[in-house]
Amino acid sequence: MGQPLRGADVDKNNSGEIKPNDGKDDSNSGETKPDGGEDDSNSGETKPEPVKAALAEGVTYENVDKLMIAVPGKEFSILATEVTQELYKSVMGENPSNFKEEKNFPVEQVSWYDAVYFCNKLSDMFGFTPVYAVDGEPDVEKWSYAPHKGNIITGTVSQDENANGYRLPTMEEWQYAAKGGQDYKYSGSDNLDEVGWCRENSEDKTHPVAQKAPNGYRLYDMSGNVFEWCWDSDGHGSNFRYFCGGCWGDYAYYRVNNLGFRIVRSTGK
Repeated sequence: MGQPLRGADVDKNNSGEIKPNDGKDDSNSGETKPDGGEDDSNSGETKPEPVKAALAEGVTYENVDKLMIAVPGKEFSILATEVTQELYKSVMGENPSNFKEEKNFPVEQVSWYDAVYFCNKLSDMFGFTPVYAVDGEPDVEKWSYAPHKGNIITGTVSQDENANGYRLPTMEEWQYAAKGGQDYKYSGSDNLDEVGWCRENSEDKTHPVAQKAPNGYRLYDMSGNVFEWCWDSDGHGSNFRYFCGGCWGDYAYYRVNNLGFRIVRSTGK
């Protein structure tokens, strides 16, 4: 489906209350702090921005932690970018995306079921406890589900809130991270063109992640590139799931070329 991209306003309720921390390196966390990471005051040299340096190197499941940003004031970290096609293929073994023109394009043409399947597979690769289960079974090989085929998971999908594996953000987590501790109309700016790919500037296609400016937490493309699946359902049936970046939802089997996802992981567990 060739729907044009849209930019998303950020819900500004309670925004601006949490400011980014000082960005100092936390050697115990192994996660990136939300500073610019560019100026090295000790050497007088300019270092590459960590996210862009990681993307230039190539992000697969082996070094995905280089893109995980610890969210100030919350017990979760979030991927600085949308899941890229390279990262997705390194976990799933295939790339279902429509747009494959350049490196670091966001993955799209993935259903909500594909996204939770990906999260559990990635968790297994690191020895983390998988977050999702189907009828109580966390092993994706026992879900009787084939990704990217347009089918559905017939059982009940549940999440273990105490698990330390990768998962989809809740809408509340996504909105909090999108604000970036700031009070802008969009994620990182009042000018959508500075921070997001939208109908007016996208040329009706996706673009490599992290080409626009990030928000205050160093998160990219939260107001435009692809929509992003979240965990939440509408409360009337688990088959209807929400996605952000546009803040509405559709059925979990929905697959389109401007819909992808980013991942989070709970910390302190």
